[in-house]
Amino acid sequence: KISDSIHFNIYDRKVKTVSTAAQRRNSSYTPLRKGGGSHEHSVTQIWQEEWLGSLELPFSAVYLCRPVYAPLTATVPLQSLGYRVKNPRAPTRLWVYVTLD
Repeated sequence: KISDSIHFNIYDRKVKTVSTAAQRRNSSYTPLRKGGGSHEHSVTQIWQEEWLGSLELPFSAVYLCRPVYAPLTATVPLQSLGYRVKNPRAPTRLWVYVTLD
């Protein structure tokens, strides 16, 4: 429907190196590549996604005014572990370019 919205989720992807034993303990990791060596001492590079927030854009804006190039205000969690915010009261904005081509 033209009254629906387009939702964008924003993630940060971090690559970490862990041993195979640590990977078995935490099954939420997805392996990127495996290193050489014996099975017990092998090392795996994994990526982990951390959700930073989301954006919402009315579909009618894209449909009627394409392309859309504008700053959108993101909905972010109150606290993101491992990240520092300069001004927590200021809205988080992200410039986006959206078109239907």
